[in-house]
Amino acid sequence: MKSIAHYKNTIAHYINIFGYIGIFYLCSAVLFKAKWIVPVARKWGKTTRIFLRLNSSDIPVFKQVFIDEEYGVLSALPSQKGVILDIGANIGLTSIYLSKKHPDKKIFSIEPDLSNYGIMCLNVSRISNIIPINIAIYGDSVNTLYIPQSGFSEWAKQTHTEKSYNAQEVLSCRIDDFLAKHAIDTIFILKIDVEGAESNIFLKNPQKWLNKVKAIIIELHESIAPGCTKIFRDAISQDFIEIASTQELTLVSRQSPSNIAERSSA
Repeated sequence: MKSIAHYKNTIAHYINIFGYIGIFYLCSAVLFKAKWIVPVARKWGKTTRIFLRLNSSDIPVFKQVFIDEEYGVLSALPSQKGVILDIGANIGLTSIYLSKKHPDKKIFSIEPDLSNYGIMCLNVSRISNIIPINIAIYGDSVNTLYIPQSGFSEWAKQTHTEKSYNAQEVLSCRIDDFLAKHAIDTIFILKIDVEGAESNIFLKNPQKWLNKVKAIIIELHESIAPGCTKIFRDAISQDFIEIASTQELTLVSRQSPSNIAERSSA
């Protein structure tokens, strides 16, 4: 049985995110299993409105991004030219966070799942430097991937090459093809959270596009794709160094030519 302290913390959490109407939202979510799309408090977005789905992973994602500021580790990077690619953008919260930090950067927010993509479009509709795109990024050259619609929460949707019952079909694209299509020469920040597909992305000729990337922040999913950490580190080992890591995220940055020379002579 959950403690009184747990319920007090949950109520305070909802009030922090939604304001005092959060108490009503919490009761509706618990008692009636409501899945309403509701706005967060104005303090979280003065120039735009951010919407979350009750009884979904949207609320813990919001906590990670805006309250815990998991992507605050990116403050270690000096600003450089280039765009930001948010691959696995979910409902756009990380893109919004990065837009506040880098209002001068064009941000491509890439999300394959249609339900997540719809909420993302709602959330970023008033933010001019964010471009939402509904595709899946993959390493192999395949036109279509499939997203099972049962058994996964909203923040854990996975892409598969094999179609299963009730799977959603989505167009697929490699990173090098995406960069060519959008005439992108430099990526300032490449954010990747793709529920295991990172193995395929970094295994299939990443040299075609890695030279355009200044920094990568990635969530590696060993439980879903065993060996993905080694695949990632092998792919970036020659040109990138680790800047920071958290419980879920790893941040690497491109080394300067002088650092690479020092490493080679050591």
